[in-house]
Amino acid sequence: MKHNYLMTRIFLALISFVCLLASSGELYAITKQYRKKLSCRYAAADPKELAKELIDLGDQGWSQNRGNPKVLVAKAAESFPEFKSKLDKAVYFFKAERPSLYGPNTKSIDSSLSKTSRKGVKGKKPRQIFDYLRATIIVDQVETLYSMLGYFATEYHIAKVKDYIHDPKGNGYRAVHFSLKLDSGHIAEVQLHLRPLWEIKSKADEIYRQVRELELQSKLLEENVNDLAYYKQELKELDDFVKQKEMVNASKSKASYKGRHVRPKAYRKLLLKRIANLEKQMRAKAQLDANLAQLQKEHKEIWDQAWSSYKVFTEEVTGGFKENSQD
Repeated sequence: MKHNYLMTRIFLALISFVCLLASSGELYAITKQYRKKLSCRYAAADPKELAKELIDLGDQGWSQNRGNPKVLVAKAAESFPEFKSKLDKAVYFFKAERPSLYGPNTKSIDSSLSKTSRKGVKGKKPRQIFDYLRATIIVDQVETLYSMLGYFATEYHIAKVKDYIHDPKGNGYRAVHFSLKLDSGHIAEVQLHLRPLWEIKSKADEIYRQVRELELQSKLLEENVNDLAYYKQELKELDDFVKQKEMVNASKSKASYKGRHVRPKAYRKLLLKRIANLEKQMRAKAQLDANLAQLQKEHKEIWDQAWSSYKVFTEEVTGGFKENSQD
């Protein structure tokens, strides 16, 4: 009798356990479905229009509170916890879509000084640079990417949106960038990437670093073009001057040329030497530009192939590519 009672209790306990598992699975399914429904709240009927609307806002005159790169790097470190908290909330909200968070991280002092010097050439000041504190969120689908953009635009204060998905860079790079103003007043950068494109980014970035270095070298050599033209013109004017003055022995004779006392023959030799050196540099630039063009082509092919593969994969899985633009 006692044995039967014990078996009955064990049997009922097993049934309760199985029911609990079933209800937990059902609860998980309901929760997942509810979260997916919530995420649709931020989805745009037309992602391209959403991005355009946000892009039209421009940078809203934003600038960092300080203009010293070292101070801005320190401020970025102070703002790290707040930035990380906002990113974690976004990733958790879209948990059903399995986003990945890369970072956040802060720029080093050396990297910041290097970038501000490069940007300075284009008229950018240190306080107009927003990626001293930055992070990347990686998602699987274009729809999720724009839903996440809608989330940040709704929940926080963002500006300076750049939609490289619909309007890729000349080198084929595709992602969405935007700036996020934190409660601390510091402005950080968020990048939204598609996972298939992110997976090839390290290879593309290595080529991009080479491209950027060659572009810098080419730009420095390009400055010699004006110098070469100047020395050739100077040589022509010197020869005309000697001919006009009918200087038979220009090597020993001194003459007043453009307000200076020079030996025309010695000066001519100096000009020829400088011209030869500059022409050598220009030949080197031509070769450098050829290498640069090849690298730029390879860089673009990497991004284009990754994008094409993503579109093909999406068509196979969903039965049709859902992105609105035709690139």
